[in-house]
Amino acid sequence: MWPFRISPEFSSVPTARDKKDPLSEGLRRQEKDVLPKEGEKIGGEAAGRERTRFPETRAPNFPLPVAPKKGQSHLSLKGEALLFCLVSGVALVIGVVRHEVVLTLLGIGGLAGFFYGVVSLFWVSWGMPAELNALHWRILPEETDEAHPPQWVLTWTDEKKIKKVGFPGITKRYHLVLASRDGRSIEVYASLPREKEETRDLPFPTRPRGAYEIKKEELVIYDFLGFWELAFPKRKGESAPALLVRPLAREVAFSPPFVVGGIRRRESKTVQKTEDLTDHRPYVPGDDPRRINWKLYGHSRELFVRKEETEPPPQSEYVLLLDTYADPSLYSTEAMWSRTDRLVYAALGLGRELLEHRGSLLMGYSGGALQMVQKNELSYYLAFPYGQREGQDLPVPPPDKGVFLFALPRRSVEATALTALLTRCQSPVQLIFVCGSPAEETLARDCQQYYAPHQRMAHVSFLTF
Repeated sequence: MWPFRISPEFSSVPTARDKKDPLSEGLRRQEKDVLPKEGEKIGGEAAGRERTRFPETRAPNFPLPVAPKKGQSHLSLKGEALLFCLVSGVALVIGVVRHEVVLTLLGIGGLAGFFYGVVSLFWVSWGMPAELNALHWRILPEETDEAHPPQWVLTWTDEKKIKKVGFPGITKRYHLVLASRDGRSIEVYASLPREKEETRDLPFPTRPRGAYEIKKEELVIYDFLGFWELAFPKRKGESAPALLVRPLAREVAFSPPFVVGGIRRRESKTVQKTEDLTDHRPYVPGDDPRRINWKLYGHSRELFVRKEETEPPPQSEYVLLLDTYADPSLYSTEAMWSRTDRLVYAALGLGRELLEHRGSLLMGYSGGALQMVQKNELSYYLAFPYGQREGQDLPVPPPDKGVFLFALPRRSVEATALTALLTRCQSPVQLIFVCGSPAEETLARDCQQYYAPHQRMAHVSFLTF
């Protein structure tokens, strides 16, 4: 049996066995072993493999890995090939019957080239699985920003697989597709390296921000006429992002009124700065007797009291949420990407401003969990939000916090995650509609009439850029 099957399309079609495997009892038992128990933190062995760049606590929105499916190679034939074969056969028959040398040669050459491509693919296919296993790649760096495209490094683990000269008439390409959850993709067709390691530039899409997972990874071979394509997919049973593109800070002219949130006082204290090198002073009538250091009294028979210690100023607590729902009736796929990026840029600017005012910041987005974020982690965390056609639930912030909520205008305002959040939230919310045009701002003002009377709504503002 040949190590491939013929399918009418380039993409592989799951067999009945593939469809049955995820529902088998064996996999069900594996999932019970992999999934954490209630209250258990996801990470380490429970998350499949150790993640250094993308820990589960930093990217809670990505699911746990499942058992990998066995990749099955597939052969595809273009429709033009059948027409070419038919024309070559007719030319051969006519040339033989009418003793036309030119038609006879054209027919023989066309059929010979057609069948040579088939036989060549069959011959070369035997070594493809071994070459695929010996070829590895990595992206450097795994975390970058929108202005610095990364590089793609292909490496042979077995130098015996390196071929300086390819098989005549056969072309080999490594096909890699990285995709984010909102449909952005990075696709690369690269020739196999002729050295142990080669570095290629990884092309960036127009709007590259996001967390990219491996969607397709395969080794493809073609015949010299381009009629036959044989692909050997390499599937991985993990869902950790292979590339993270962080947003760059943008100048956004926006100064929202600060919502008064909870005030938290730190328990740690610092000693007051003074020229005196001791932290005690003689007792003065009127001092609190509880501050007398009786150990010093036992040694010196004199009363000393501890000097007062200062406490850091109170720290405001804020929550910054991103509702990434994009109304399908308003936004195309390209517009959804653009508007989601605008939400991220606005949140990045406001988040930095909040942290500069000695505040602590919790961040969350549709379908994600709340995370405590530091100033140097803002751009990292904001690479994960993605545009959604069916909005997932927003994380409910703790009570008594100042909540800033960024959202896009929409036509339907009732049965949405935003409405559900306002019903459950126990903190004052400032809603900020991010608009890309005056028409969207007009629609946002219509939404304001619905959300403004809500008891938890502190203020509704608009940001157009």
